Amino acid sequence: MNVNELLNKLFRGLGEESLKLELMGILGDLADEDPSNPKVQRIVNQVCQSIVVLLSRHGRAYDVSKCVDDVTKALMETRARRIARAMAEELRKIREAVKEELSGGPLPT
Repeated sequence: MNVNELLNKLFRGLGEESLKLELMGILGDLADEDPSNPKVQRIVNQVCQSIVVLLSRHGRAYDVSKCVDDVTKALMETRARRIARAMAEELRKIREAVKEELSGGPLPT
């Protein structure tokens, strides 16, 4: 489950769209970082504390340590998907360049 899927699941039916979108942005940025980085871990912990408080206001129980675990896994999934997408795009460009070269078209610059 990636970051957006996790937040959609947690915030479903709460009417907290603007906060959910803000968290998606924050966690989306963090997905580019190494999740073992202490600074990233500290931010994840702070975000999770906020999530837990918000969910408790809506009568939903969620433990901070479970949240940290779920968010960390979601960050790794999001990061892996981004890397795979970038690699696929790079391979597509290489294939196009080879195809053009073989067809006698212009060489890539």
